[in-house]
Amino acid sequence: DQSIKKAFLHYADSSAVVFANGKIANAMASWNAVPEISGLLEWAPALTCMSSSGDLAFNTGPFTFRPSAGDTISGSGHFNTIWLKNKNGEWKFLADLGADTRNTSLQTIEPRIIMGLTPDTSSRTIGTLEAELNMALAKSGNQTYTAFLRPDSWFNIDGLPALTSETAILAALDQIPETVKYTSVKSGLSIAKDLGYVYGYAEVNGRKENFLRVWGHTANGWKILLQVLKS
Repeated sequence: DQSIKKAFLHYADSSAVVFANGKIANAMASWNAVPEISGLLEWAPALTCMSSSGDLAFNTGPFTFRPSAGDTISGSGHFNTIWLKNKNGEWKFLADLGADTRNTSLQTIEPRIIMGLTPDTSSRTIGTLEAELNMALAKSGNQTYTAFLRPDSWFNIDGLPALTSETAILAALDQIPETVKYTSVKSGLSIAKDLGYVYGYAEVNGRKENFLRVWGHTANGWKILLQVLKS
């Protein structure tokens, strides 16, 4: 109704970030610096999860872009957004990272919601989880992920179709870059301590890119709900 630029500015938290070419930038500053964008940006949330405390959420799903409503699709992929409810009770996005996944369609994925997260009563932080994951990846490679997945885990990785289940992720382990070095920049945890996120830099084949990961606490411990890798 307004424009792509106005929409992103309206729903951005003051601390929100966007990602481009391996860099992380403030979302408001970035969107204010670009001219109005014509065209039609469409997306369809396919996987959503909200903390039981109602303050933190994420979703992912396919998106398409057309220069105008009558044009063919010129860009597509999967969006990945972290949401925070602010002190005014408004949902604003904290991070927005797109992945250039293949064969994107707005109609091919049945929407689903992740339920059943449980509060973590320990003192573990997202930083601790990331350190444990990175240590295990350095030792055992991508087979490490088998201990951190659940049936509805979802991976979006540049150049691969969206991996929308534990089965799909495990089948594609040999296609995921093996020697990625992850450097966290910022993390957050819900009030209920059942949902958390981290984003930062991913060094892939000597090139700095970005990653985003969402963690959920379950009866079986912390699991990766979403992983996004620009490669």
